[in-house]
Amino acid sequence: MKPKFRLSTKMILIAIGNVSILALLLLSFVRWQLGQEFESFLMTTARERIVSEARSIALETRDSEPSLWTELLADHSRRSGVTFALYRPNGDWVAGPQLSLPPALKERMNTAPPRLPGMRPPWESGPPSPDSQ
Repeated sequence: MKPKFRLSTKMILIAIGNVSILALLLLSFVRWQLGQEFESFLMTTARERIVSEARSIALETRDSEPSLWTELLADHSRRSGVTFALYRPNGDWVAGPQLSLPPALKERMNTAPPRLPGMRPPWESGPPSPDSQ
């Protein structure tokens, strides 16, 4: 014997099915449009906060003595709830807590893109030379 459903039950099931199909199509379209940047799209707000904090730290380290950088990073860590530490591109510790860096991170640091002409890291003294600009 075939089960009998009321008309309202049939309409609700059809509506749920249609909404599910539309949601899957929308999700597929968004993934196709964003390609591999889908996670990047979801991380936009976090990325903005990270870049803002990094710029703030960069400006403050540029204007202070290297002996004060550990304290400066500790202040930022207390305010944001994130541990900050500075390392040179070769993995040498500069300031902040000394952490043991994972090998994959050290490898990535060593394969960083080269600096632009005239750009110097904050631990090198003096402003960029005028002839390199």
